[in-house]
Amino acid sequence: MLRYRRFTYDNFGCDIGMFMSMPHVCYHISLEMNRRQGTRLELMHDRDMVAMIEGAIRGGMTLATTRHVKLEEPYSPERPGFILNLDANNLVSGGLIFF
Repeated sequence: MLRYRRFTYDNFGCDIGMFMSMPHVCYHISLEMNRRQGTRLELMHDRDMVAMIEGAIRGGMTLATTRHVKLEEPYSPERPGFILNLDANNLVSGGLIFF
């Protein structure tokens, strides 16, 4: 992880520790690459193109954090409890694997 953090900082000038998610990092890097190349992004004026893009957008970014988690029952070797920290993308395909 530290190698990737150093790579993105050296090549793109952004510290990935300051972003909430990888899509946000990728968006920032794409804007930085456009700025370096002198490319100017244009607005879409074709209604069909806008409708196609809006129809393809699904989901969104969700962040659910809990600082303090408590098991309902105390830990016992006979019935161990656990807390699952899950970071998942592509939940539909992942769910279809178990279908």
